[in-house]
Amino acid sequence: MEKEEKVIGDMYLAAAFLSYSISLASIDRTVPRRQKFTFIKDCPLTIFTLHSGVVLAVHNATLDDVETNFASETLLFPPNYPDAVKRIKATIHSDSSYSPHLED
Repeated sequence: MEKEEKVIGDMYLAAAFLSYSISLASIDRTVPRRQKFTFIKDCPLTIFTLHSGVVLAVHNATLDDVETNFASETLLFPPNYPDAVKRIKATIHSDSSYSPHLED
């Protein structure tokens, strides 16, 4: 399987990636108020979406699939999403260039 990489600046989308266990590769802190998160998908990914009241499993989803469904408000969040938001916020407000607590 080919690795897929995506750089994003939206902390809530970053939390969605984390909640779906997509690997956080790095954080660009060059502009502190506009941090960029780099994610790498290196294994098959299944996401869940809601369309017309029906829950659908999207197997072999791409990172673009996650982003598209997030933007269209059809992406269903795993139960660990609130914790992922807290971890992203903690990382944004920390001074460290490496955030091991995101690797949990």
